[in-house]
Amino acid sequence: MKPDGSALSLFISYSHRDDELREKLDTHLSLLKRQGVFDVWHDRRIAAGQEWAGQIDAELESADIVLLLISADFLASDYCYDREMLHALQRHDAGSARVVPVILRPCDWQTSPFARLQVLPRDGTPVRSHADIDVALTEVARALRTVAEAMHTSRSSPPQTIVSPSAAQSSGAEASPPAPPLDSPAEPAPAPSPAPATKQLLKIDAIKVFGIFSVGPFELSWPPPLGRRRFLTLAVVFTLVVAGTAWALIARPQIEKTRDFMRRGDYPNALSSIDSAPRWIAALPAAVAVGEQARFGAKLASGTLIRDETPALAALRERYPAAPDVLLFLGLKALYVDAAPEQALNLFTQATQADPTHAEAHFLAAGQHLTLAYAATLSGDAARARLHASKAQAMAEVVAKTPAGDLPRYANQAAELREIDGGWPQALKIYARLASGHPLSALQASFVSWRMSDAAVEQRQALEQLGAAIMALAQAAKESVAQTAWLFRVSASEEIHVGAEDRLCLMRWADAISKSLLASTPDSSVADRAAPDDTRASPIPCAGASHPDSMREIVCVQALTAQQALPPADPRRAALAKWIESPLRCGAELEPLPNLAPSASGGPTT
Repeated sequence: MKPDGSALSLFISYSHRDDELREKLDTHLSLLKRQGVFDVWHDRRIAAGQEWAGQIDAELESADIVLLLISADFLASDYCYDREMLHALQRHDAGSARVVPVILRPCDWQTSPFARLQVLPRDGTPVRSHADIDVALTEVARALRTVAEAMHTSRSSPPQTIVSPSAAQSSGAEASPPAPPLDSPAEPAPAPSPAPATKQLLKIDAIKVFGIFSVGPFELSWPPPLGRRRFLTLAVVFTLVVAGTAWALIARPQIEKTRDFMRRGDYPNALSSIDSAPRWIAALPAAVAVGEQARFGAKLASGTLIRDETPALAALRERYPAAPDVLLFLGLKALYVDAAPEQALNLFTQATQADPTHAEAHFLAAGQHLTLAYAATLSGDAARARLHASKAQAMAEVVAKTPAGDLPRYANQAAELREIDGGWPQALKIYARLASGHPLSALQASFVSWRMSDAAVEQRQALEQLGAAIMALAQAAKESVAQTAWLFRVSASEEIHVGAEDRLCLMRWADAISKSLLASTPDSSVADRAAPDDTRASPIPCAGASHPDSMREIVCVQALTAQQALPPADPRRAALAKWIESPLRCGAELEPLPNLAPSASGGPTT
């Protein structure tokens, strides 16, 4: 029953399965009871021998505030739901009581009849879901104190009396206030409660993750049960974890795969690799940088002259000044446009320092050192020649340790470094190892075999490999290996580029001379000696060749170099002399390729 004084009666409606939490809440309301704010009643206060149903109904009917302790068990209880909660809501709507729901444990309450009311704790977070239950129950006690203060303020306000002037004049007596409407509450209505937090479902359609797989659709309760701040914090942490994982497992390997193509100078495949990546990877700054550089390199590989791409190269330099591939492109410009070989070497070297695994940068730097070594040999500066040859060899050794080291382009350079130091047997082994799959290596093996004394077996093997390469090249003129750049040195400072249309011409010259030299070898077989004397045959057919004179010039330099390398008594010197005189008709201005002077130990250094 309602006690004397100003204390408000507080009726607690709950499921007995939540008795433990009800007791904890009762403890938190102790100060409010001591201060006379509330007289708290629940069914545990029913004395022995009392009729419990009648007592509950009486206390519920006279309560100022009805506290609903919500849980799944409360919602499942017919007595709590139908008899106590619904009756309490009727009194709340009539203004004779105040209903306050408290969410004890997680349950589906958002569509219940009391969901329109402001619930406790804040944001509807269940008491059990708090890290510290005492914190949640303290919040409930403080909120109930605020409700009590609002109700006391409302009750202490004097009612306004409206007097009808005409009634006062006609009766001559004090006018009485008008009767309240029939549906008005017997007591003043409590202060309006804050608008309840509206619970909604946040619907999310399917989300495509990293452009690979989809998740969803799904729905989330909004505002989230965790609270907005905690939910957003967890969302940010989750996003960062997912982004880091995506970078490590998907994006970074894709970008590194592209860079590996660039490191070996294969810019067309590098561009294809980055263009085939999912859009979210292609939008990353690292992928954008790699893509722009790969696209520039692919243009050069397709035959675009670097002088025509100077503005685009300047833009790349502005955006990525320290990128190894940009330094490499700048070195090519210095070499072929500015005619500044020393500046080109400096830029290529910077590229190797920026990326020690960049095979193409090491290859180009080694090529410049090799050119300087040839030039120093011609000028008689043996020390300088050996210094540059040593640096070129160091660059080539770095390339050999990379995954691209076995590519013919790089292996052929390593073999050329053996040639300049007189290491023809080592060079021949490198060329022969690659000859079966690379026509250029087969051609180089043939040229080196001309210089070998007492090597009929090697010459015969080189000739067989050259013949197979000629057949393969003739049958597959568009084969990818045929598109690889062929460069042949004809002097210390001059190289000739052999296009696809000239390669068969060059290889047929080498084949004819190789057969003639093998027939002249002292230890050649009877079959070898039966080979026709090709010097008396018609000129090597070069139908379709674009630069037949340049091809003869390459062969002349190789023949002169072999003639100089062979011992004076070797009959192949005479055979080479015939070829040089006719049908090659080598000009007097052509000279053999120089070799490095012997080292202090008397042998080759490489």
